[in-house]
Amino acid sequence: MGRGPFKVPKAPVFDGTDVSYPSWSQNFLLSARHNNLFEAFVSETEIPIADIGFDLTPWVEKGFSVGVLRQAEMGWWFLFDCLKKESLKTMARHAGSPSKAFRVLKDHFLPLSQSQIRVQEEKLKSLRMRSNENPSIFFTSMRETLGVLQMLEVKKDDREVCNLMLEGLSHEYKTLRETLVVFCPNEPSFIETKVRERYLDLLTQPGPKKHSVALMSRPVRKSAKKQNQKSKSNSESDSSKKKIFQGKCFKCGEKGHLKMDCLARVIAHPSQTGPSEDDKDENGEKSDLVLLLSQANSSEWSGGKYIAAMYAKIMQKWQESRGSSRNDAVLEHHDTMCLGSVEYRSRG
Repeated sequence: MGRGPFKVPKAPVFDGTDVSYPSWSQNFLLSARHNNLFEAFVSETEIPIADIGFDLTPWVEKGFSVGVLRQAEMGWWFLFDCLKKESLKTMARHAGSPSKAFRVLKDHFLPLSQSQIRVQEEKLKSLRMRSNENPSIFFTSMRETLGVLQMLEVKKDDREVCNLMLEGLSHEYKTLRETLVVFCPNEPSFIETKVRERYLDLLTQPGPKKHSVALMSRPVRKSAKKQNQKSKSNSESDSSKKKIFQGKCFKCGEKGHLKMDCLARVIAHPSQTGPSEDDKDENGEKSDLVLLLSQANSSEWSGGKYIAAMYAKIMQKWQESRGSSRNDAVLEHHDTMCLGSVEYRSRG
C-alpha cells in the first residue's frame, strides 16, 4: 500500500507481544480520540482496504458521507502505521474495517495478556528478599513486576503493595516489619525509606557477620558475647607479648621468674620420692639432711626440735650451694633465733 495524500498523525507502535498489548490498546484509543479518529474504531462502517482509493465517489453513491469515508480511510493508515509486523498488517486487512481490525487484534492478544496477568501476579506474590541482600534489588524487582501489571491494565493499590513489601522482607528486618505493620501509613515509599535506613544501620555494626538474625533479635547478648571474645583474644595476645623477668626469685634465688611463679614450693618426704643420688655425700654416706628426715617419726625428735633442725640444715645446704658469704651472720642469727623459740615452746 502506498501513502495517502494526507499526513497521518503519529500513533503508538505495537510490537506484537501479549504483555504490551493492554497498554498499547489503551494508548492507541487515547491517541485516536485526540486526532478525531475514535469513531473509525468503534463504528461498524466496513470499507475494504483494497477498494480504498483517492476517489470516494463509489462509496458516496452507496450512501456514505465524505466525512465518514475520510475518517475511515485515515483510520486505516493510522492503524497500519502502528503495526510494525507484516503478520499483524495481514490480520488487519482481512478484517474489512478499522473497527473490526482493532477488534481482531483484541480477541487475539487479550487472552494471552490475561495469562500474563496471572503469571505476573504470582511472581509479585512470590518475591522475597534474600538474606544479607541489598534492599534496592528487591524493590527494583517489585517495581518492574508492578510496571508489567500496569501495562496489562492491572493496578495495585498502595495498601496491597505495602503488604507485599512487608511480606517479602528477609528475617533480618523482623522487628522493623512488626513495627511497620502497626504504624505504616500505607505508603510504599515510606517502607522503602525505613528499610534502607535499617540496612545502613546493619552495615555500620561491627563483626564479620553483618545483620544476622541474632543481631536483630538479641542485640545485647550478641554485643556482650563479642566483647568477651575480644577481651579473650586480647589477653592471649598480651600473654604472647609478655616480657620475661630477668631478676632473681626471692624464694629459690634462681633467675627468670618471680616468687609467685616459683616451682620450689614443697619439699617431698623421702618416703614419697625414694632415695636419690643427691642423698649421699662425696664418701657415699647418707647426708645429715637425709638422716634428719629418717628420724622424723622417732619419739626423741618431737615436732618443734625436728622442724628447727630441719630448717637449719636446709639453710646450711643452700648457703654451701650458693657459695655466699655475705649472709653468714644473718643466717646464723636467724638459726639461733629459730632454735631459741623452739626450745622456749618445748619447755612451756
